[in-house]
Amino acid sequence: MYFVDSIRANSGVLRSYDPNEIAQVSVFKDANAIKVAGKDAINGAIFITTKPFAREHYWNYFKTKSLEYQKSIPDLNVEAKVVYILNNKVLTSNFEGDLFNVNDTNFIELLVLCTAKLKKEYNIKDRPIGVIIKTSLSKK
Repeated sequence: MYFVDSIRANSGVLRSYDPNEIAQVSVFKDANAIKVAGKDAINGAIFITTKPFAREHYWNYFKTKSLEYQKSIPDLNVEAKVVYILNNKVLTSNFEGDLFNVNDTNFIELLVLCTAKLKKEYNIKDRPIGVIIKTSLSKK
């Protein structure tokens, strides 16, 4: 059983995605599959999350955690110019899956950095906004 962006799909639809569009793949087996996808998932379930879906998900989530984030990053066009710093690691590419996994069980804090602080504290000069996110998840 396959799901793309939380919508059940057949395996043929997977051919239409470029691997670079995928943020995350989660595989569930046995009782875990049935728990997340129902009794039809007795043989397992695969959840595929695309980068655009992940971006919209974490953008909406972060807006609920910080009024400053909500005001500074009012839409996904502005969000595309943000640099995220997750658990003290500057995220540069293929980070959508990491941010997608931030939720109420692991979220600790979110801080928005202006351009001046971003340059001074992280030496990042090509992005107008920085967002520091602290979670209880350990970064590899």
